[in-house]
Amino acid sequence: MPRLSRSYDLTHNSEHFAGKKGQWFIISAIVISSAFLVISMLFKGYYLIDTSSSATIDEDYYFENIQSDLNNVIDSSDCSNVTKNLNKFIEFAREEMGKKGKYLDVNYTISCPTIFLTASLRSNQMTIQDSWAHSVS
Repeated sequence: MPRLSRSYDLTHNSEHFAGKKGQWFIISAIVISSAFLVISMLFKGYYLIDTSSSATIDEDYYFENIQSDLNNVIDSSDCSNVTKNLNKFIEFAREEMGKKGKYLDVNYTISCPTIFLTASLRSNQMTIQDSWAHSVS
């Protein structure tokens, strides 16, 4: 019976090693990228900037809108009904600001055709106050 023997000569079988080198390269690339992912997740809190606190401060937005609306009420009124229209708007604006936890105070002096206004909007975070004059159209 003929003797069957196999000899494995590792130096002559280069195709066998070429496939193994590629596998080790892929495995090491996955391990290294996973390590970088874990490190970036650990330090994520240090690189994030919290911008939500500035979004909660909206007093200036409301105050500018109230000023603009007060001027619009005056523009749409005449000297005979400007007091009634201003009082209605101020009452409405106070209620709406009260729902948001803010206190609105508006004082005005009428000497037609000019109205002098002083407004302030207060909250736990800040107070905004301004005085201006507006003419009845």
